Amino acid sequence: MGRTLNSTHGYLLLSRRLGEKSAWTLWFSERYGIFGSRVQGAGRAAVLPQFFQCCELQCAETSNGVLVNQWLAVSSHALGVQESLLGFYLLELSRVLLPQQVAVVDVYSALESSLHSLAQKEGADAVRAFELQVLLSIDALPDPTWDANGNAIEAHHHYQIAEGQWYPAQPGVSGADIIALTEANVSPQRLSKLCKLCIDHALAGRTLKTRSVLAQW
Repeated sequence: MGRTLNSTHGYLLLSRRLGEKSAWTLWFSERYGIFGSRVQGAGRAAVLPQFFQCCELQCAETSNGVLVNQWLAVSSHALGVQESLLGFYLLELSRVLLPQQVAVVDVYSALESSLHSLAQKEGADAVRAFELQVLLSIDALPDPTWDANGNAIEAHHHYQIAEGQWYPAQPGVSGADIIALTEANVSPQRLSKLCKLCIDHALAGRTLKTRSVLAQW
């Protein structure tokens, strides 16, 4: 009885040749998240897509995991170096902050959308949108209307995060930026400092290697 193949968009993240006729690959897809697959066949192992090149994948679900059976590139180019680093940052962020035993479908969908946006050179929009999605998914984005004392967030005040709430403090993010979270068309660049503060709090001392690399780029 043949295997049932499922179609999904996916991106090749890493690959390693295991010989002339096989390779080990690491993929991300909206359907399966991050997964490894062995690729068999001299032709397929030798002609893998470029890293972060969007592909239409045909995958089989087996007792040993997901097996990539076929792929077809649906974009004419892969991400550039800087966009690839941002892509790895988004992947590391999701791996570190999200519970690994749970398939967070909304986050996988947001990550697929963000990787597509990176390919369109929309880096700031893609990164901020995904950071916000992750923070919302783990309930790490405090209420943007009230501080821990029950007072309304004031635009001219500054705030820090403690125990999942905003506390008036210097230095910190401006109340105006916090209030901007409630706006429909807020600038992604405006949310950069706020997202960093919330992510730092959620990391609780853990580090992201890609952050260090991007800081030097």
